[in-house]
Amino acid sequence: MALAVDAWQQERDDTEQLQGYLASFVREIDQNLFSINIIKDDVVPTKLARLERVIAVLESGDEAALQSESLLSDMTLSTSNAELWLTRSSYDSVINAGGFRQLDDRELEAWISGIFTGPGVLLKQTTPLRGDYPALVSGLVPVDMMAAYNPLAGYFRNSDEAEDPNTLSPTVTEPSSRLGTAQRILASRDDLLLAARAEVSFATAVWYALARMESDFTHLRRRIVDHPLLQEVDTSNLFDSVVEDAD
Repeated sequence: MALAVDAWQQERDDTEQLQGYLASFVREIDQNLFSINIIKDDVVPTKLARLERVIAVLESGDEAALQSESLLSDMTLSTSNAELWLTRSSYDSVINAGGFRQLDDRELEAWISGIFTGPGVLLKQTTPLRGDYPALVSGLVPVDMMAAYNPLAGYFRNSDEAEDPNTLSPTVTEPSSRLGTAQRILASRDDLLLAARAEVSFATAVWYALARMESDFTHLRRRIVDHPLLQEVDTSNLFDSVVEDAD
């Protein structure tokens, strides 16, 4: 009887541990979907819109447009490449603890492993499509304007913690003029057009990779939530807590 009680207690502990793992997977999936959606639905479309405007001006060869501040802004900001902030600490914890011995669902185990390790593989396939557009643009923008137009400036300038939200980095000056900048852009127009189109191809590939990740994580979340072990676990408020953390 004592052995039977011990076995029952161990099985109950294993079940509770596995329920905890599965619930933590759901929370991590929601966190990852939150990050994926920001980049897929906002960052990448904004980048593509800027590239579209840059290509239109370069195609036109309009000297007034080539001297415009909006072109320099679009050029520099369209070089950005937001990195995904994905989390997989729960998955790594399970693997380090010996895997899914108690899950007894090899198909779900394969889905969990494949989808949590998949983003790195997907994004790696986009890298060869990126050309030297960021380097070309950086070499054409006057150095005294780089502090204002640097694609990373928004990380600090919009921060609530900054004493002055408009603070710029130390600036460098050089003898320059808008006309001279426009002439350099015009002289490099063919190379810039090729590089800008390659950047469009790269950004489009990133969007497709993100869309695949979104689909995979959504499918995995549904599979986990529908698992018999989670029928008595409330997972409805997990995403709400993620949004509150982000706010």
